Amino acid sequence: MIPTKQNMIIEKTMDVCKAFIQLSTEVSINIDRENRELPNEDIEQHIIELFKSIVFFYRNDDEGLLRLYRSSELWKKAIRIEFQMDDEDEKGYWFYHAFDVKPNALLEIYLAEHPTIGFEKILEMFEHGRREKFLQLELPIKDIVDEKMLNHSTDEILYIIDDRVRNENLSNPKAISQFLAWLFSILPRKIERVLQTYEESENPFCRDIALTARQTLEYEAKEQLSINFS
Repeated sequence: MIPTKQNMIIEKTMDVCKAFIQLSTEVSINIDRENRELPNEDIEQHIIELFKSIVFFYRNDDEGLLRLYRSSELWKKAIRIEFQMDDEDEKGYWFYHAFDVKPNALLEIYLAEHPTIGFEKILEMFEHGRREKFLQLELPIKDIVDEKMLNHSTDEILYIIDDRVRNENLSNPKAISQFLAWLFSILPRKIERVLQTYEESENPFCRDIALTARQTLEYEAKEQLSINFS
């Protein structure tokens, strides 16, 4: 007996084959008629259903899925449907539902379409100890996110961070500092102003956040500290 998962793939593959056979049969029968019309067989939908099943079973191969997403419209449609990327209610949260806060290549798609929420998810990745894996993705944020949306999304996440810092409502203060250091590499002038504000604050908690962010920058990318802000 064929296992259920394998049987599902076989059945959907057979549906595709049947659709192609039906199409070729209808074309062959009618090809010489003067009043011939194109067949109505929806082969694309059968292919998408097959691709959706494959995506479901290989959802952990994020790099492979991103490659397929870019390779053809059919794979793109199947992936978007399977992950509910265009769902009326869930499209803003599909990455979280699919991967929680696990860094992976599909975050690139999410950031391009939902940068503000995407930045929140990245912050959560830092807070959950997944900073290193996220950085390994080497996402070209400025190429992924439109400049206007990048500034807006950064302002939104900075507002959230500032509120939590000033109220000392942080589960992982070091992660916040490291996240600010990461933002510095994207929008240095904006984050430099934030760090200076924290450094000048009477709140020692704010000063500690800024200090750790500076230390992170010094340790990981000394050249960033030499940027000319004039």
